[in-house]
Amino acid sequence: MIEPVASGVLVGRQAELHRLDAVMNSVARGGAEVVLIDGEAGVGKSRLLRELASRATTRGFRVAVGRCVENGEEIWPLAPLREMVASVANELDGEAFDLVVGNARAVLARLAPEVGGDDTGDAPVEGTRLCELVVGVFRRLAQRGPLLLVVDDLHWADSTTRTLFSLLARAGGLGPILLVGTYRSDELDRRHPLRPALAEVIRGARPERFELRTLDRAGTADVITAIAGVTVDSAAVDDVYRLSGGNPFFVEELVAARAAGVTGFPETLRDVVLARAATLDDTSFGVLGVVAAAGSTVPAVLADACGLDEMSLATTIDVLVAAALLVSDGEEVRFRHELARAVFYGELAPGERVRVHARLALACEALRPERPGDIARHWSTAHDLPRALTASIAAGRQALRTGAAAEAKGYFTRALELWSAVDHAQKLTGLDHAALLVETSVSARHARHVPEAIELARRAASELAGVDAMREGQIWLQLRELFRFANRWDECADAVDRALALIPASPPSAARAEALADAAIGHWFANRAAETMTLAQEAVAVAEAVGDPDAVVCARNAVGAALTLVDPAEALTYAQATLVLCGPDVSPERVLTAYNAMTNALYRCCRYAEAAAVAERGIEIARVTGLGGPRGGWLACHWIRTLVTLGHWKKAEQVAAEVEHLIELPSDQVQVARDRALALIRQGRLDEARPFVDQLRAVLQSEFWVEDLAGLGATVVEFDGAEQRYEAVADFAAGLLERSLTGLPLGARELVAVTVGALADYGQHEIIAAKLIERLEHSHESGRQPGPDDVLDLERAQAELARLRHTSDPHAWAHIADGWQSFERPYDEAYARWRAAEAHLSGTAGRANSARELAAVELTKARTIAESLGARPLLHDIDALARRARLSIVAAAPAAAPTEPEPADRFGLTAREQEVLALLTEGRSNGDIAKALFMSPKTASVHVSSILRKLGVTNRVEAAALVHREPYLR
Repeated sequence: MIEPVASGVLVGRQAELHRLDAVMNSVARGGAEVVLIDGEAGVGKSRLLRELASRATTRGFRVAVGRCVENGEEIWPLAPLREMVASVANELDGEAFDLVVGNARAVLARLAPEVGGDDTGDAPVEGTRLCELVVGVFRRLAQRGPLLLVVDDLHWADSTTRTLFSLLARAGGLGPILLVGTYRSDELDRRHPLRPALAEVIRGARPERFELRTLDRAGTADVITAIAGVTVDSAAVDDVYRLSGGNPFFVEELVAARAAGVTGFPETLRDVVLARAATLDDTSFGVLGVVAAAGSTVPAVLADACGLDEMSLATTIDVLVAAALLVSDGEEVRFRHELARAVFYGELAPGERVRVHARLALACEALRPERPGDIARHWSTAHDLPRALTASIAAGRQALRTGAAAEAKGYFTRALELWSAVDHAQKLTGLDHAALLVETSVSARHARHVPEAIELARRAASELAGVDAMREGQIWLQLRELFRFANRWDECADAVDRALALIPASPPSAARAEALADAAIGHWFANRAAETMTLAQEAVAVAEAVGDPDAVVCARNAVGAALTLVDPAEALTYAQATLVLCGPDVSPERVLTAYNAMTNALYRCCRYAEAAAVAERGIEIARVTGLGGPRGGWLACHWIRTLVTLGHWKKAEQVAAEVEHLIELPSDQVQVARDRALALIRQGRLDEARPFVDQLRAVLQSEFWVEDLAGLGATVVEFDGAEQRYEAVADFAAGLLERSLTGLPLGARELVAVTVGALADYGQHEIIAAKLIERLEHSHESGRQPGPDDVLDLERAQAELARLRHTSDPHAWAHIADGWQSFERPYDEAYARWRAAEAHLSGTAGRANSARELAAVELTKARTIAESLGARPLLHDIDALARRARLSIVAAAPAAAPTEPEPADRFGLTAREQEVLALLTEGRSNGDIAKALFMSPKTASVHVSSILRKLGVTNRVEAAALVHREPYLR
């Protein structure tokens, strides 16, 4: 029997524990903290974590620990999340867990059966969706008390786990959560995928960082003494310290070797580890080899693979645990340290290794069918290619439906590699090679490997050409989406044309409706209103004929887009009607698309505050349902844009940081860069704006296409004007105007207005300025109806040209200012009022008292707005004009910074409660309300109770009657 030789005392880490105690104090006071712990293998990271968990539990923290797992150079996807979710599910009672897990249950049940969900669907789960749901779960869990979340061995994390850790580290408003991650510093070469994730965490969360170093000689002596229980002679300590380098794991193994009766000290790690097992019998040594091949697994699988009965295996495991070689980890058994596992796995001869993996594969198939990844690994290592093929496909599908897309792609890629080596692969797997290519492409898309997804889908389409037109057409629809993500717009249009040519018009199909809607949107980008409307209306007719709710919403959104070109007000009405159709039978993805259309229409009608509210509501749905990706990114862009337009610059900056993970498409990232730059420029924070402006310049010079080319250019011009670099402005704007007018001319008038304003500041290039306005006025825009903001931008351009000609009209500027005021665009209003005052004071007429009084009124209004916004450059210009004119501006009452509108309901209902009340009034049950608003029935019940209390009524009937009596409740 080998004596236990693992130290039960944490030695040499008092400084680290003191710092961790301070971090826990901060969390206990309600803050969120992040800790990163790194060090070489065996240095004691896990031991420090155990001490931290113990102290946290003593202080009332709820503790959830998850380990990243590597088995034979293969990562077990989402292993730490499974472990943490199972821990939470087992700890909380049913009702408490229901409240914490919320709408995440169905997805998390795919990971951990303990969750108890009933989602058996095969639809892939976006990694961003899973991450959003999990963040929500931990946020709600932290509301019940301080929480310690630990992700151990991040160097073995899959891509979704890395994303989740980064998101948790950088998320705002989490509450009292201490997030800890550990990793091996000696594993991270410069190409290791954890490096960029760590960079994001360090930049965004500013974590406490702990670099665990090896022990000094005194610390080594303390470890030896703690194990032996007596003071060890100095020479032995010197030998152990020399060989171990102060690495605690090596120290323990060397002491174990001595305790086992090994004379002298072994010189290599392999010898050190094997020495611990020197006195084991053959059965125990054989079990170690099987555990080394299995990784972490349950005793039943080990018993089957070892050919032992459960009692014999249990006795053997007890011996190996006592020898500190194995440890129990919940229901599973694993090596105490990965370094030891690698040594014993290396001791297996090649032939024995094949036989062990084959036995493990059979045991897993019989006892752990829910672990197809393990089964695939074992069959692959056992060189049983047919079984490895089917298991790899099953593992890929499981990984994709649980949110581990990158790992799913790995499994599917392995299946593709095996395909040609397996006889009758199609019969064996039940799918053809093209279908496997499509599944691999889908996993690559969800993993954000878009170029690879495109190549795989192209190969699938090529294999189906002339074989199955419908399937080929559907693949071209998938390619259209991929090309759009990659900003390859010419290929996007070609893919839609191919899909339309391949998908038959009869019988009607949802795929045909989607293809028609996509073709309509292609014409919308090209500013062809008539063609857009024709195809969009045909798409609606096909979708309605099929009766597919998702297809109907998709097609109606195309009609709404067509209407924005000719009648923005009608587009808004249509978008509202489409949103009403988004009931529980419409997928969340399409619901988000409808919200996007609604936000677009509101913005086009200059109803910015409403647009911000709708975008925020859409983002809330994206969070509740866990949907990120492009649709969440579009809404995030709209939300930030409207906040900047409304002058909510601090809020916009905060939101941009919070939703950064949703904004994945390059075109969306550019739009956010534009909005952030604009807010910073207007605050005078030019150095902070410069990187964003440089990003815009690079995009505009690269011919990269985005919808709002001219708007991006307007921000660049505004920045150059702020830095008084006027010479390059004219040519830059002229070239960009021509590009924007060949497509959707969003922002063209804004570009011209800002450019002519910069030239007026410069006092030169009158002819160029006039030509820019003339080119804009004669563009015709294929019948596109300008929006209210377009009209004011053109009026501003004309007013700026008059200023350049020294004939500035104060009444024109005042009219523009009133227009911006009516649309709640405070910065634009303040700018126009400053120019109106300047015009009043110009020339000899500006000396008259009446002109000076009018100027003072305009300057006072402008200054009040500029000060409330924090628009320092504009404030400086206003004050400078007042000083030059020797005007004493009457100080207005201090204005609060613009805030988003609060619900006008005098009963104190929140915006969410108003949505619930509207459905309640229609006679909807709590279950119906929950489905429609993407919440749990219990949450719906809580909202209904709160509404009845606030309205002062006792039941739903009285509430509905009150709504009909009080118009402002509707």
